[in-house]
Amino acid sequence: MPIRALREQKLKLVAGNIFGALSGLGSDKMQLNKETRGNISTSANVEEIFRQYRMSPFAEWVGIKIDSLAEGYCRLSLLLEDKCKNYTDGIHGGVLATMADTCMGGAVRSLGLQAVTAELTVNYLGKPSVGDELTAEGRIVHRGSTIILTECIIKSGSHKNICSGRGIFVSRVLPAGGKDIPASK
Repeated sequence: MPIRALREQKLKLVAGNIFGALSGLGSDKMQLNKETRGNISTSANVEEIFRQYRMSPFAEWVGIKIDSLAEGYCRLSLLLEDKCKNYTDGIHGGVLATMADTCMGGAVRSLGLQAVTAELTVNYLGKPSVGDELTAEGRIVHRGSTIILTECIIKSGSHKNICSGRGIFVSRVLPAGGKDIPASK
C-alpha cells in the first residue's frame, strides 16, 4: 500500500478516536460546541490538542468550547456568564485575553508544536455583556524555526469586534507520546 494511503488511513482512525473520546466528555469539560457540530481537521495533532484542553482546569472553568480546528487555525466559542465579570460588573479583560491566548495557542498546537506564549497583546475594541456568545478565530501569520507569530479576533454574536490579539509563541516539536521533556538543571 502506498505511503500516502497508509497516512490517510491512520488519520481517519485518529479522527474516529477523537470523536469517540469527545462523546464521553461531561458538560463541564472543554468540548466541541454541539451547536456547530465541530469542524475538525483529520490532522494527527488534533488528538493531542483535545487531551491538553481537557486537562486545563482554567479553560474548563471559563467555559471555552472548540468550534473548529485545522492546521494553523482554531475557532473557539464562549458564552459569557456572571463568573466572567469584574468588580464594575463588566466582563473581565483577563477572560478575553485567556480566550485569545487559548485560540492562538490552539492554532500553533494544531501543527504538532508545543506552544509557549512569549508575548501576548490584546486590544479591547468593544464591551461584551453577560449572556453574549463570543467567537474567537486564531491563525498563524508567520512561522519561523522557533518563533511563531499569530493573530486572533474575538467577535460577539452580532459580529461586533470585541477584541483583537497578537501572540508570539516559542515552539518546539512535541516528543513521542506528547509529553514535554523537562529542562535540565
